Amino acid sequence: MKYLACLALLFCAPLLSGCKSSPEVEPAYSSGEVESPSIHLLWQVSLVALQKAGYPVGAEVDPTALRAVSGWKQSLAPFRGQGTREQAEVEFTPLDPRHEGRYTVRVRVRRERNMDIIHPLDATYADWQVQADNKNAARRILQLMLSLLDEGL
Repeated sequence: MKYLACLALLFCAPLLSGCKSSPEVEPAYSSGEVESPSIHLLWQVSLVALQKAGYPVGAEVDPTALRAVSGWKQSLAPFRGQGTREQAEVEFTPLDPRHEGRYTVRVRVRRERNMDIIHPLDATYADWQVQADNKNAARRILQLMLSLLDEGL
């Protein structure tokens, strides 16, 4: 009898020991085509746009990969589920790899919600759960980049 119980436990254990994982969210990018005399100017414009939008710059900034990921912009609230944090991601792809000047820009803003009920105003206790991307914030960053490029920074 003990043998059957151990055997049943052996087969059922993988089913019972699932780890809690956050649901995958479909990335929502805002994209557009931009013209810039150099990639260096475009890179500076993207960093300025992230800073002006309130995202801390420096988390994962890689000019060689033409990709920047900001730090988290937090907005804590005194009630469960109302505090949020957002992280912006900017990617560039040359339209013609042989010539500088025209690029495709993709901007994504990830969003997470704080579900901690005991200490919702303390980020160290936060229970961040993935939410849908903030497409409006991504559009604002992209528009800010386009405006800065029109002004010549």
